[in-house]
Amino acid sequence: MTDQPNDFGGMGMPSRRRLLGGLAASLAVIVARPALAVVAEGRPDRRLHLYNVNTLETIDVAYFRDGRYQPDALQQLSRFLRDYRSGRVARMDPGVYDYLHDLQEAVRVDDAQPTKIVSGYRSPETNGARRRRDRSVARDSYHTRGQALDVVLPDRNLLAVRAVAVKLERGGVGAYPRAGFLHLDVGPARSW
Repeated sequence: MTDQPNDFGGMGMPSRRRLLGGLAASLAVIVARPALAVVAEGRPDRRLHLYNVNTLETIDVAYFRDGRYQPDALQQLSRFLRDYRSGRVARMDPGVYDYLHDLQEAVRVDDAQPTKIVSGYRSPETNGARRRRDRSVARDSYHTRGQALDVVLPDRNLLAVRAVAVKLERGGVGAYPRAGFLHLDVGPARSW
């Protein structure tokens, strides 16, 4: 068979080679589609095991499962990371959880030991009070937006962890060696 022009300006019957090639391509798409779906849905779970040094609470939760953020887990994390001074809870940006999760994986943190949370959400009032005592506290802190965490990763050198976090280029990274914690936020990539 050969391609023949038809009355509609297109080609008539396709050649056997084109027909078989088209069938093979269609079959490949049909076969690959479930595999692609598995890849999208089969992304690994993301879990955080945290200890809040201010409230003495611990949480171990899978916040991302089956390719989706888990609303109940996100609410639990937001409550866990509340402003412990005022008790106010704000919706935390899931990107900051991903940042911490990816950093923990990059430095191979053992899930058995929780990462310590020094600060999560801060109300504007709490942030203002902290800023009056310490001018290094940002006026418009990412903590007040639910987009920052101050953390201590178990059994890891602070400056080594900072170097890895900077390489991830996911947001702000600040090391506070005197206080012993690392600041992470999902703002523009920068470090101090």
